[in-house]
Amino acid sequence: MKKHGGTKILAVMMLAVCWSGTSLYAAVTNLFEYLFEEGIAGQTISNPSPATIGPYDLTGANSTHTYSTNVPSGGTVSTLSAAIGAERSHFMVTAPGGNFWGSAMDNFGIECWVQPASTTNFGLLAVNGYNYMAGIYVASNEYQMILYTGANTLYDFNATISGPGLWDHVAMVVDNGTATLYVNGVAAGSTTNAITAAPNAHSWVGGRDGGTGADFQQALAGNIDTVRYFTFGAGQFSTNDLDILANAPPASIPTLSEWGMILL
Repeated sequence: MKKHGGTKILAVMMLAVCWSGTSLYAAVTNLFEYLFEEGIAGQTISNPSPATIGPYDLTGANSTHTYSTNVPSGGTVSTLSAAIGAERSHFMVTAPGGNFWGSAMDNFGIECWVQPASTTNFGLLAVNGYNYMAGIYVASNEYQMILYTGANTLYDFNATISGPGLWDHVAMVVDNGTATLYVNGVAAGSTTNAITAAPNAHSWVGGRDGGTGADFQQALAGNIDTVRYFTFGAGQFSTNDLDILANAPPASIPTLSEWGMILL
């Protein structure tokens, strides 16, 4: 009985930790988030498009970009996404006056859900910075990562898109000096090449205006949703912190019914 009682107390303690909501699966601080929930399906994207989290709305929306009910199945809290046209121009930028998401050079991440319209797609997905950039990009049928390491450089890890019209979750995370590209919660590749200048001036979603080279001015053709910029303490990031159902609390943690059996 004593042993059983000790197990019971331990189970209660573990349950309290897991239900705390922050201890195991909330290492990151979401500084900016865009869900595109403010409109109606088929309607032109609002200009500005308000931030769900953070002080800077998105501006510069193109008249052909519309709200859509096409969203990742079960993978996001959003009920609308942004359907982006194929124009070679920027889709959105942060609020006027040089605002941007943050100047972190380490221990930060950028993520979004994306549905490319084709396998010949070139476009920025979510990028922080104008002259000195950090973010994620789609190039033809692959997702790539952008880092400023003396120049804005695309890092290609052969991370292929799931296919035209299919949703993928894409993220770039820099943790203790290692930058990793994640596709659907799985690391596609990483680099220890250090970011040598902090992102500055503007942040971008779905494309950008001006700057360094034509490749970095492309606009996405497809849908994008649940764009986030977050930071975290050194060594605290886990893929469970990404906005993807595959990274919900792992199966090794008992379900509610299993907890009930433990407590009996």
